[in-house]
Amino acid sequence: MRKISKTRTWVVALLVPIMFSGCDSFLEQIDTSGINENSLFRKKEDGYALVTGIYSTFHFNIDYMLKGIWFTSNFPSQDFHNAGSDTFWNTYEIPTDFDALNTFWSGNYIGISRANAAMPILEDMIARGVFTEVEGNQLMAECYFLRGIYYYYLGVDFGGVPLELEVVTDDGLHPRNTQDEVFEVVSDDMAKAFNFLPWKSDQSAADRGRATKEAALAY
Repeated sequence: MRKISKTRTWVVALLVPIMFSGCDSFLEQIDTSGINENSLFRKKEDGYALVTGIYSTFHFNIDYMLKGIWFTSNFPSQDFHNAGSDTFWNTYEIPTDFDALNTFWSGNYIGISRANAAMPILEDMIARGVFTEVEGNQLMAECYFLRGIYYYYLGVDFGGVPLELEVVTDDGLHPRNTQDEVFEVVSDDMAKAFNFLPWKSDQSAADRGRATKEAALAY
């Protein structure tokens, strides 16, 4: 019994310094404050992650998909009757403090701004040879497709909205465009996307769920 006790003591004595030395390396932080744009987007993985970030806007908030898209697409039609806490849909009396619509508005513009920011970066990656023309153009097409979707949702729900087709560097307080102008941008973005997106039948299993020519034609 005494031998087992001594053995345990030695094991603990050996493990303690290992544990603390591991903590030292784990807690060591790298200063990222000096990282600039020139040190980023040097690998294909960076470009793919950039575009994936535009898709991830759909997960911006649970209310974005549920109350922002599903509610506004179904309850106003009167095909569904809301008996829950949001019964105001039944009489079209949506209160101004219904935060889901604010979330929906913000989420769409976040997606739009991400697409706008990604496009010049991808163009530069193509020019530097990080992506081939085929690879880069497909990613650019996905940017146009996603921006078109976000503007489509805004145009359907709010009519005319401010159009931002480049990276915004001011306060963002832009005049409202007409609904027709919004849908013209949607149509133009989808046409650009169609040119370089793959058909669904040509997609690999790993890419299922990404934009396709069929999806662009739907808009």
